[in-house]
Amino acid sequence: MQQALEFKNVSFVYRDAVVLEKATISLAADRFLLILGPNGGGKTTFVKLALGLLSPLAGTVRLFGQPPVSSLHLVGYVPQVSSLNVHFPIDVSEVVRLGLYGHDCPAKKTQKKHIEEALHAVSLDHLKNRQFSSLSGGERQRVLIARALISNPSLLILDEPTANVDVHSKMGIYNLLHSLRGSVSIVLISHDPDVASLPISDVAHINRTLYHAPPNEVSPQLISQLIARQMAETPEGKAIEQPFPNTVFQVHPNNLKVLQR
Repeated sequence: MQQALEFKNVSFVYRDAVVLEKATISLAADRFLLILGPNGGGKTTFVKLALGLLSPLAGTVRLFGQPPVSSLHLVGYVPQVSSLNVHFPIDVSEVVRLGLYGHDCPAKKTQKKHIEEALHAVSLDHLKNRQFSSLSGGERQRVLIARALISNPSLLILDEPTANVDVHSKMGIYNLLHSLRGSVSIVLISHDPDVASLPISDVAHINRTLYHAPPNEVSPQLISQLIARQMAETPEGKAIEQPFPNTVFQVHPNNLKVLQR
């Protein structure tokens, strides 16, 4: 089976700090990967490596068997809204149109149709002529999802798409992800307990090291347990039992080590 995303012994260092260490994971095409982990644990670095925005210190990264730079036309990316200049004077249709950049650009009439279809997928047809800066946080995030979908990607990467959005917008985003399951590979970074309701097939935890849960152990209960643990304060150095059988983790502020498997 073709692999949508592969990391093999990938390490990355910012200055003198090891951010990712010997990370290995393989995600088959059309599967849904949830990435968990603390802030500063390396999740965003993982995404930047997958997108080819960073180069690994060691190891290899592949998208659909090719280096990221050769496969970006197959990827749709949804960043956190907080990382954008939301006040840039641009309307919703133009934001979505940017998703066609780097692709074989269709005729203007066809572009318009693609934009309308992408906005319809996120239920924002009625806002196509509005200024992006005038939208609510949830509406902006849905526009960014439309931008990612307009090129019909084979891999969709979303970095905390429901952070700081209202409940209605969040459920709209989750309903969309439900509908996409099986037609596109999905990588979702999230801290939201409600992701347990999504049709997730794979779970990874990143905190400098990466642990990929065996797919046959993934369940809504497991996801809820992992998120609850992530949100709880754990005393430094305390060994805690993992919900993965025969695995014990030791938790430190900047490291997650597998002690026994």
